[in-house]
Amino acid sequence: MWRTLPEPSSELTPFKRGVVIGYAGAGVRASQIAIALNLPKSTVRDTLRNAPQRPQGFSIARIGRPLEHLERDERTLLRIVYINPRITYNKLAFKAGLPISQSMLH
Repeated sequence: MWRTLPEPSSELTPFKRGVVIGYAGAGVRASQIAIALNLPKSTVRDTLRNAPQRPQGFSIARIGRPLEHLERDERTLLRIVYINPRITYNKLAFKAGLPISQSMLH
């Protein structure tokens, strides 16, 4: 009997997570769940291990990269630009007293 390859890596839906947890609750082993749902064994194991931390089967939000500037800095820049809309980047950086990158200005 030929076994099909597991699906390409993508995040499981809350429904599919519930199916995995349901199978495990019925006493089915992780390797059998992986075969039945055509998932990698590691995905099934990780889903079962992380299930207590997932409310209603939804993924926990990832933290992400911290911002390079504060909201206060952004308000300072906007206030200066509002007062003088034709100010250059260099003058804006000097007047604000902030290290300004091009990405922060866009």
